[in-house]
Amino acid sequence: MSVYFATMLCLICLGINIVIVIILTKLLLKYSLEEPEERTDEDLREEYRTWHMAFGGMVFLFSLVVGFIWLIIFRTCAQTALPADSAVLFFTVPSNFFWFVISFIITIGTIGAPTHFFIKTVLLGDKRYVEYMAYANSQLGFLEITIYPKIAVAVSIVMAVVMYFTINTYTLFYGPKMVTSSFWSFSKKVYEYKEIKKIYSVSKKSDTTPETYVVEFADGKYWRTDKGARDTDLDNDREIIEYLAGATELEVQSTSKYP
Repeated sequence: MSVYFATMLCLICLGINIVIVIILTKLLLKYSLEEPEERTDEDLREEYRTWHMAFGGMVFLFSLVVGFIWLIIFRTCAQTALPADSAVLFFTVPSNFFWFVISFIITIGTIGAPTHFFIKTVLLGDKRYVEYMAYANSQLGFLEITIYPKIAVAVSIVMAVVMYFTINTYTLFYGPKMVTSSFWSFSKKVYEYKEIKKIYSVSKKSDTTPETYVVEFADGKYWRTDKGARDTDLDNDREIIEYLAGATELEVQSTSKYP
C-alpha cells in the first residue's frame, strides 16, 4: 500500500482547487474595483442587503453539494492506499462520514470565489454585480474577493495534513499478523497473533451504543474496534474477533468496562 501516493493524489486535487479559486478571483477582482453608476449607499443597501445575507446560505448549500463530490474524489484517491494483496482477510479504515467532514471543511474554505462567480454569471449580471460588490465591500471595509485565495490556501494546508493522517489510519489482518496505524502516527505497528494476550468484549452501555471489542497485546498496548473514526459494523467486528480468537486459541472475555 502507498500512503504517500494516495496523499499526493489528494494534494494534486487540492492544488487544482486552489488554482481555480485564484483564476476566478482574478476574473472577479475588476468588478470589485469598479464604482457603481449613480447609486447612493442607501440605494445599494436597500437592494443588496438581502443578497449579502443570502450569500452565506448559498455558500452552505453549495458546500454540501460540492462536499459530496470532493468526498467521492478524496475517498477514491485514498482507496489507492489499500492493499490489493489477496492475503489480506480484513481491514478497517476511517468512515465515509469522517471523509465528508474533511471534504465539507475544504469546500467551505474554497467555495467563496465560485459562489461569487455563480452570482455574477447566473443571478445578477455584470452591472448589478458591480453594485453588489460595492455594497459588500463597504460592509466589510475591504475587498471581499481578495481574501478567498488566502483562505483556500490556509484551509487546504491544514486539511492536507489531516488527510495524510486519515489515509494513514488503518488496520490490516493477514497471514499470522495484524498491522495497525493510528491517527497522528507516522509509523505502523506490526503484531503477530502470538503477541495477543487477551481479547475482551465490552458490553454496551445503552441500547444506542454497540458492544466494543478490545485486543490486548503482550507489550501492554490495545486495539479497539471503536477507534479509528470508522463506521460501526458489528457483523464485521465479530467476524474479525472470531478469526482472532480462532487464530490465537483465546477465549473472548466479557467485561463491563474497558481494560
